[in-house]
Amino acid sequence: MQIYSAGFSDVVPFACPVDSAVLTISVYDKTLLAMFREYPRSGWSESQFNAVESRLKPHSCGARFRHDAMPKCPHCGVSLISSVLGVSEFVVVGEIIDGQAENAWLDLES
Repeated sequence: MQIYSAGFSDVVPFACPVDSAVLTISVYDKTLLAMFREYPRSGWSESQFNAVESRLKPHSCGARFRHDAMPKCPHCGVSLISSVLGVSEFVVVGEIIDGQAENAWLDLES
């Protein structure tokens, strides 16, 4: 299990609600900037998260990545809840997918 800081990494994490995969989107991502013009300074609203999630490719298992999905144990599938995480931290216990390297957006698919 690894703990990452979204703030220090300049990423926004989205987890697969079915398995342990986490997709990260850079706050400097061109599609993200086109959607919002700039990164929200006071955190994202639920409608902003929903707008991003609706444009992300689904995970290879078919599930949609969610900002509020809890990471899962890669062995038994149980949700991992940690009260020790800071507000900008996220946990990766399995696959981490770099959204820039992997082309995370639906409308950019070739």
